[in-house]
This record gives sequence, C-alpha cells and structure tokens, in this order.
Amino acid sequence: MTNEERAGDIAWLKEVLDGSYKIYGGPEYSAHELRMFAITLASLEAEVKATLTITGGIHEWERLAVLPDGEHDFYTAPPVACLELPDEIEVEWTNENMDDVSIAEQIGFNNCLTEVKRLNGVKP
Repeated sequence: MTNEERAGDIAWLKEVLDGSYKIYGGPEYSAHELRMFAITLASLEAEVKATLTITGGIHEWERLAVLPDGEHDFYTAPPVACLELPDEIEVEWTNENMDDVSIAEQIGFNNCLTEVKRLNGVKP
C-alpha cells in the first residue's frame, strides 16, 4: 500500500462510517461490517503514542517480553505498513546506448519495481 492509497482508503472509510457515502441501490453495510471498517480505519490512522528507549535490556515487567536495546514505538492500534516506492526510471533508447549496461540496469530496476508493486497489491 502506498501513502496515496492509504489516504484514499482513509477518506472512503470515513465517508462510509459517518454515513455520507451513499450509492443509490448500493450496498448497505451490516453492524459487523461497520465495526470492521472502524477497526481498519484505526489501524490506517495509527500514530506513535510513545517511544521507549531501552538500554541494557528490560526484565522488570512480568508480562513484557524482553526487549532488545534501541527505540520501541507504541501505538493505539497496529499500524498498516505503507510502501515508499521510488518512481520508475525513464529509459532513453538511442543507437549509441543500445548495448550500454546502464540501460539493462534501468530496465532491470523498472522490472523489479513492477514486481514489488504486483506482490504488494499496488495498482500500476
């Protein structure tokens, strides 16, 4: 999911949940579906509420697993992962660069980027 798709999903979910998203003859959502939409919206809007910095490990809390050293973010809901994908490289074909390795690298980069998008359900 890209940040643009995330923003679009958030906007749509807010419209559905506040009742402003109406399609004549369209679906009417059940209470269960609306709860699922609310949970989805919470995870899309999740922001870090606290950051805990650990040095020397932490063992004091009985129910807390041992955390490694470093910063650990705490959220009000599990966040949805968003991909930050670069733009495709524009390949400029000329007679002089037909056999150039950099052209093959650019095409390979673009093919790899296309596959990452496909595997993550990102629309082209």
